[in-house]
Amino acid sequence: MIVVSRSNMPNRKTLSVSLLIYYCVTVPNLTAQMSSVVVSAHDFNQILNALVITNILTTNATMPDGWLERRGQAVARLKYLGTNALPLLINELNYAADIEKTNKIEAIGFKVRIWAAFNELGSQAMPLIENLITNLNTDRNPGNAAQALANIGGPRASAALLNALTNPTVNVQISAASALAVCQNDDDLANEAVERLLNCLETGSAQMRGVAMNTLSTLKRKPEVVIPALLRIAKSDPEFVLRAYAIQSIGCFGTNAISAKTDLEIISKADGNNTVQKTAKRILASLELNSTNLP
Repeated sequence: MIVVSRSNMPNRKTLSVSLLIYYCVTVPNLTAQMSSVVVSAHDFNQILNALVITNILTTNATMPDGWLERRGQAVARLKYLGTNALPLLINELNYAADIEKTNKIEAIGFKVRIWAAFNELGSQAMPLIENLITNLNTDRNPGNAAQALANIGGPRASAALLNALTNPTVNVQISAASALAVCQNDDDLANEAVERLLNCLETGSAQMRGVAMNTLSTLKRKPEVVIPALLRIAKSDPEFVLRAYAIQSIGCFGTNAISAKTDLEIISKADGNNTVQKTAKRILASLELNSTNLP
């Protein structure tokens, strides 16, 4: 059982007895998998802080001296905690969700640490998967649940994210589509995600189409089918913001996007929106540079 010191930590870091009991009761076999590890919430917070570069979102972010060594030590400590870390991570997720209600930018810093922790724990976080799937599918903090599932990985988590793309709740769809961008190193999942996301481009809401394009441009798979789909949006989507974003997404495919050059030239002159024209011209310039660097 985890023992959390309350005397030296702020209220937000307090792991309540009710929270611990809840997860020990509702998460199958979690209690049996928890050993007698003593960790203060302050120490756990230090572990999370060491997993990421906290100023990564600033313009001139640099890697601090000794950071990789400190991160390696933090990962070793986190893996030693194993399942003992899970209630603490859930506590952090809940806190991040509260912060997000009033300050989305500040919440990003908290969430990035948590997702990094889930990524490092991997299979050790499996006891939480069913609860995270429930939270995702029932629209209870689905964004955090989806990102946690993506970072934990495995067949069950992957299937849940793919299935959530057709959930009747738009917020759930968007959360899953965004989280799938994390999975670019999983070939099978990434390729299946591309097929599902292409359908979302045709049937999804405007926000969903935007998120789907972002994930497709991050995964960079199957350019032979993705780029024509993005071109269709660039040519005909009623939202000029999405037309511009489709062009931007095409540019993310690098030299594979050279096939779209003729269509982008037409858009750069014929589209009725100045932002779309400028985006097309900028991507064309980038493609021209890429083509001159080809062997």
